[in-house]
Amino acid sequence: MIHMCSQSDGACAVIFASEERAKQLGQAVAWVRDHITVHREETFTLFADEPLETTQRYAARKLYARNDIRDPRREIDVFEMYDPSSWWGVEWLRDFLLLEGDQHLRLVEQREIAIEGSFPVNPSGGVIASNPIGATALVRVAEAANQVRGRAGAHQVPKPVRQALASGFGGTFWTVLMLLSQEIPN
Repeated sequence: MIHMCSQSDGACAVIFASEERAKQLGQAVAWVRDHITVHREETFTLFADEPLETTQRYAARKLYARNDIRDPRREIDVFEMYDPSSWWGVEWLRDFLLLEGDQHLRLVEQREIAIEGSFPVNPSGGVIASNPIGATALVRVAEAANQVRGRAGAHQVPKPVRQALASGFGGTFWTVLMLLSQEIPN
């Protein structure tokens, strides 16, 4: 069971505010640059002749195209990924980062996804460490926002975090991505 997310209690609250109100609060802010929600359960079939593009890859590809992100590993500083199991987390790196072959495995083997690595993934511990059902996806957003704000405490990434990505996942192959930024989006 150490490779699967547990069920735990917890709650999460994130304050979304207008630019004017956020400036009035006078605190470090993480701006929502973009988000995408993808439901593709209608494409699921066990007997398909065509390869299925996962919701993770589809959502990432669309979000990056809209935001002119050509190299997510260089343009995004941290990723809080909804990873319900250790094997899915590793596999999903390939899709979320639009990688091919075994590039995702090399990221793990070379510790690039560690908190001090070139592309930190889940410095908070992720879903495997804490899974308050119903709040889990929002916790990913809150953790990514805290990284951008420089307020993640003991699990703050040691490099500057200008941009962070958070994901949610559930049910029949739905994926949500939220791109957060230190800078006010255009």
